[in-house]
This record gives sequence, structure tokens and C-alpha cells, in this order.
Amino acid sequence: MARTLIFTQYFLSFLIIFFVFPLPVAFAQQEFVITSINPEKTNLGIFHSYKYKFLLVSLISKESKDFSCLPNHYYIYNYGSEDLFELQAGNLKVNSNFSKIFFSKIHSLGGLDKAKETQWKKKVKKIIKILGSSPETMEIGKSISSDQTISCWQEPKLIDTTNKKKKGFSYLMANLCKQQWCNELYWPDQENIQFWVHIKPNKLHLIRLNTKSEAVEFKDQGPIFFKQEMLQSNAPRDNLVTSKTLKGKTLVLKTSTGKNMLFAWKMLPTGKIKVFLQRSDIDIKSAKTKQSTIANLIAQKKVMEAFVAIRFALWLDPNNQDIKFERLKAFGLSLQFDQVFRSLRDDFSTKERHKICQKLHVENIFIKQWQSDKFVKSFKKICYSS
Repeated sequence: MARTLIFTQYFLSFLIIFFVFPLPVAFAQQEFVITSINPEKTNLGIFHSYKYKFLLVSLISKESKDFSCLPNHYYIYNYGSEDLFELQAGNLKVNSNFSKIFFSKIHSLGGLDKAKETQWKKKVKKIIKILGSSPETMEIGKSISSDQTISCWQEPKLIDTTNKKKKGFSYLMANLCKQQWCNELYWPDQENIQFWVHIKPNKLHLIRLNTKSEAVEFKDQGPIFFKQEMLQSNAPRDNLVTSKTLKGKTLVLKTSTGKNMLFAWKMLPTGKIKVFLQRSDIDIKSAKTKQSTIANLIAQKKVMEAFVAIRFALWLDPNNQDIKFERLKAFGLSLQFDQVFRSLRDDFSTKERHKICQKLHVENIFIKQWQSDKFVKSFKKICYSS
């Protein structure tokens, strides 16, 4: 229940439209808030490469007695290709030329519910198969939420920063901290990654994995050990957030079109830190390139990823009607039907609305809703009004 509440709160806050913080006049109007955090609970990391036009924003939960097995959050922004996406992971490390990101996907399992024992056992078998581990090793190598209700494990994965293709590896990645996620990730070169794994129940192995060939070299081994709070170093650059810069800093970025843009973080009067981008123009061409990606995310029902991509695309071009329609579909998938009709009313002109309503009427996502009197009534009110 606690874990569900935490997720729900995150999901709802994720969809809030953030307020505007004024910046110099030259960069007024076009602001995109990447995230807003409480620095008392979350460590903020900013890693930047001018050479590769790459920004990584990492949000790492601090060591806490309230460890919940939830992943950390990372935002990756390539301002050379105008591409922004989010990863949820326990640990993450970018390689030296910023072409690959190695991270850990979190698999979690609640306690056995007798009423759902068959489904529970299927999920256990699935996790064991994914991690290529044994039940004994899984039991000893698991992390546990503070309330003792959730067990969780890390699966090592790789993502190509250019095409977003992901690749998993069948190992149980060790968690070297008891109340947060940590491991010692190290790229000795652009292809090989080094990290600790559980292969045998009572022993850890340090392996060097070739992410291309999947060849493994064993570097070290020993009994299970744990570390105190460990700060993640997520990229081959220094963290720009220090004790001196925690309250705020601004970077001027030059896009591929040669125009300047601001990236900044700022501590607000509430004590929260807002991380945001700001530009003085729109980018219609770049926004159009996001349409197929957003449609694919929605087709795969990756709603939270879709909302990140939609918000970013509408920052590039606030008037893109096709992306606004994809947002209606995302609202439908997440059962936010009030938002569907609010968007229909506020985001489209009368002429545009009639066209969009016709598309919505035949959209598969909304088929079951035609059995709902409330949905039909709202549709008629918004779509048939002059």
C-alpha cells in the first residue's frame, strides 16, 4: 500500500504543469521544467559534455530508513539532436563518448498472497529466468524495503543513446548498500563495463562485461560486503552540483542550429530545487521528428515515458496539433478522461476541435468509453458545441 501511494504521488506530481520562474528577457516565454526535487531527500547530479552536447540530470534517493525498492530517476538530454528521455534505474553510468548508458532495471516482488499464489509463482520464475540466477542466490542477494513487504533485485541493462535500443544481461547485479541503490560501475573503455554481481549465494564477483560480445572477464571475488551511503558518479565528468552551486547555476548551451539556450537549476523559496531549460524560439522541425516516437510509446503503453516526450515536444512547438492529439491518447490510457475533455476545450480552436473529435471518435483507446454515459455526455458537450 505504501509503495502504491508513493508511486501514485509521483505519477500525479509528474503530470502537474510547473509554474514559471522569470529569467532574462531574451529567454522569456519558452520554459521547460525537467524536474523539481526536495534536496533533503534527493541528491541532485548534473553532468555535462560540451563536446557531445549531452546533459544528464540524476535524482538519487538518499540513504534512508524508508527504503522502498523504488528506482532512482535520470533525465538524459542531447541538445545536439533535441532529444530528451527519462530512465528509472537503481544505478547508472555513461561511457566515455556518451554513446552508451549502462543501468540497472529494478525487479520487485511483494509478499505471497494465497489468493494470487499462481500469478506470484509465475512472476518469481520470470525474474529468476531474466537474471539467470538460482533461488538460493536470489534469496541472499535480494534487497528488502524498510517495511519488509517488498523484495527487489537489479538486472543490468544497456541503452544506446542514439537509437534508444535496450539490451539486457542475465546477471543479478549486487546492491552494495542496504538502504539505497549502489554499485561500483566503471567503464575502462567504450565497450567494457565493470560491476559487482551475485553468481553464488554467499560470494560477490567483480566482472568486466563486454557490452558488444557479452564476453566476461572475472576481475575479483570475495564475501558479501556493504558500503555506507555512496554517491553515484553517473558520467565521466565532474558533478556540477556542489555545496557552492546547490542553490543554483545557469549554463548557456548552443544547439545544433547555432542558437543559444539556457539550462539552469534554482532553489526556490520553498526549499525545493527546480531544474529547467529556457529558449526564446520554437523548433517546428525538431518537434515533428518526435511524433513517431511518441506514437510508438503510446502503442506500447509506456505512458510515463510518453508524457515526458509529449511535454518536451510541445515545448519545442506548442502548436503541433498531432502531438496534442497524442496527448489526448495518453490521457485516455492513464484513465484521465477529465483531462481529455479539458484539453479538447482549451487546446484547440473550434475548427480544430471538430476535426480532432472525429479522430477521437474512432480511436481504439476510447472504444470502451462509449459505454459510459458520463463520457458520451462530456463528448457531446465539448465536440458538438459551437
